[in-house]
Amino acid sequence: MILALPLLLIGLAVSAPAGAARPDPAPELRVGIADWIRVQAPWPVTRVEFPPLEDWARQYAGEARFAFATRPGQRLLGPVPVFVVVHDGEELVQEGTLTVSVHAELPVVVATRALRRGVILTVDDVTLEKRSVEELEESWLEDPRQAIGMRMAHRARQGAPLQASWLEAPPQVRRGDRLRLIVASGRLRIETVGRAREDAAAGEWIRVQNLASRRDVLARIDARGVAHAAR
Repeated sequence: MILALPLLLIGLAVSAPAGAARPDPAPELRVGIADWIRVQAPWPVTRVEFPPLEDWARQYAGEARFAFATRPGQRLLGPVPVFVVVHDGEELVQEGTLTVSVHAELPVVVATRALRRGVILTVDDVTLEKRSVEELEESWLEDPRQAIGMRMAHRARQGAPLQASWLEAPPQVRRGDRLRLIVASGRLRIETVGRAREDAAAGEWIRVQNLASRRDVLARIDARGVAHAAR
């Protein structure tokens, strides 16, 4: 079943002089579909490839109007079925589906060198390069600032587009670090010195040794690297 989707009319009208033969409409059809896809796509389309259009080569006595639509949720990349309706004046003269091939490129963040797991990324580790969207994973990065300062949770080869899922917040504290430990119990608040038993990023809970009591407590690390424990 084709569509239960309203068609989007294109502002493309081709008129033929009275009594003159209508030229081959395929060029106008190609331009209309390509322009419509470029407007609808969420990325910059670089090329739209068409199948043979012999079945769409017709002559029209009056004014040809095209309307295009795709299936709901259709990703406008790679093979894309486009439902086409052609009117000549007020008369419906042709309709059907054309599957075109849509290509797009985006500047994405790539590794300038091979990156091992655990590396904290600097400005020298990443750059922007254009890549084919068809080859990218869903969570690609478009701005180096999304990567700089983050820690690699996944290895990456040189030139690989970085994915958001490969990055994690760097540790705010590392195992063995001495840090402020605040223990709260009701209205009582005790501040002492602790030692981190594990690496932790801001917001994470880890075991911290209270150096005064030599006991371990579970504490949350804040953005300043302070451990907060609750009794």
